[in-house]
Amino acid sequence: MKYELIGEPNEYGLRQIRYLKDLPGINAGELGGWLESEKNLSQDGDAWVSGNARVYGDAWVFSNADWLVVSPIGSRDGSTTITKGKKGDIVNCGCFTGSIDEFLERVTKTHGDNNHARAYRAMIDMWNAKKG
Repeated sequence: MKYELIGEPNEYGLRQIRYLKDLPGINAGELGGWLESEKNLSQDGDAWVSGNARVYGDAWVFSNADWLVVSPIGSRDGSTTITKGKKGDIVNCGCFTGSIDEFLERVTKTHGDNNHARAYRAMIDMWNAKKG
């Protein structure tokens, strides 16, 4: 096992992760993000959830590929994807496709610092930490 769920579920039914082994960018014993259940994060591979990121419902984090999908996220409970592109990382969210910087600018303009903005920023933090 690479992680365990600790503590009682919070007000959203999510429990925090404690990593049991070293992963790229994570040391054994560190606390990670929040999961609804172990079905949301594979115990195999190097995939991880960090910071204040929350993974629940049908969302599943696995592998260590050059892409990341988080769903549901945002005011529409849609899917947001980050992939490596030839000229840099690309975010696809609804009708938006562009760089991470462009995406964060749009998020701030649309959401300010509300829960949706914090969720999108946590996703970006997870992506950047994954890159190492």
